[in-house]
This record gives sequence, C-alpha cells and structure tokens, in this order.
Amino acid sequence: MGVLAGIVGYFLPEVLGGGHFLVENVLANKVALEVIPVLFIAKFLLTIISYSAGVPGGIFLPLLVLGTLIGSFLGQINGYLFPNLQGMAPSFAIISMAAYFVAIVRAPLTGIVLIIEMTKKRPPQAPPFRAGDKAAKFLWATIILPLVV
Repeated sequence: MGVLAGIVGYFLPEVLGGGHFLVENVLANKVALEVIPVLFIAKFLLTIISYSAGVPGGIFLPLLVLGTLIGSFLGQINGYLFPNLQGMAPSFAIISMAAYFVAIVRAPLTGIVLIIEMTKKRPPQAPPFRAGDKAAKFLWATIILPLVV
C-alpha cells in the first residue's frame, strides 16, 4: 500500500491526503480539463485501496473531492459546448460535490450544509442541491433496494 501511494504521489501529489488543496484548485478553475480524468481515477483508486486496507484517514473528504472533479469536468465540457456557460465550472463542481456526497451517504441536509460550510459560498444555482437528494432516492429505489429484497 505504501509503495503504491508513494509511486502515485510522486507523479500526482495532488491526490494524496484528504484533498482539500485539490478542491480549492478546482473551485478556483486552476485544473485543466485534460488532467481531471487522471486525477479522478487516481484519487478513486487510492481511496478504495486505502479504505479497504484500513488506513486511517476517512472517506468523506475523498467523496467530496471525487464529486468536485466530476462537476468541474462536466462544467468545463459544457463551457466548450455552450459558450454562455463559460466560467461556470466552479458552480458545476459545487453542485456535483453535493450531489455525489448525498447520493452515497443519503443524508441530503447534512450534505448541503457540509458543502456550503466547506466552500464558504452558496452558488446562485443552489436549488439543484436537491439533485443530490433525488439521486440518492433514485439509486436506492432502482439499484440497492432490489438487491436487498
């Protein structure tokens, strides 16, 4: 585990640790579109490996980082496809951060408060935070509940 983290950390130091610095860079629009998928895959794999190995460090902040990367990626693509959405990637990132977190943890109000507290801002598109609530309910009803029953 340590060797793998060291190798990945040598090439992508941004994915080590909780990821607060990475979230700040994404929200400041300092991460290029081409780099986001690489960061997402590396952070996703390291999070899975670390968590399953029992390494202390938590899972909430990595979830927020992954949601931020997804939202920034989609926001930057939308900026290219629809020029009137240029510069909206940070708002996409915040909303996606909340939606990803809420869909996994299934705690909508906790997720919304956590995101607003973490980013210290409320985007003008805050009503789509409900998307996380809807995503959690959809995942529960269509994927998880049939497996349990």
